[in-house]
Amino acid sequence: MAGSSTFAAYIIARHIKNALPQLRTTVRAGDGAATGYIEANGVTHAHAWVEVSDGTEPWVVDIMADQYGGDAVTIMPLSVASRCYVPANDDFAQKLLSTFESRIIAAIPADETVAPSRRAESLLDALLAAA
Repeated sequence: MAGSSTFAAYIIARHIKNALPQLRTTVRAGDGAATGYIEANGVTHAHAWVEVSDGTEPWVVDIMADQYGGDAVTIMPLSVASRCYVPANDDFAQKLLSTFESRIIAAIPADETVAPSRRAESLLDALLAAA
């Protein structure tokens, strides 16, 4: 599972880290078996999202839950979100992100003779392929 929600969570986490470095971000994910995004009817989906904390209560940030009937943009305290967002262990999310990043890096030409604009296009292609 390195789908669209992984791509979205990766981008959100990176953006928050860059824009608001005082906040702690953690990408969470579930495999869809017993963890992930759980609909009100109990159906579970493989999914990734971001938990953000300033040292107090963590919040869930997710822009992909609408594919399962959730809100298009979710920003809510973890205490409320925990009914829908059930993460697998941290190793699961880390392996998912490592695989995602490896696929991106592998697709970027290392050849210095390749024009920077082509390397940028390759990065975009890699991001889309990894999602």
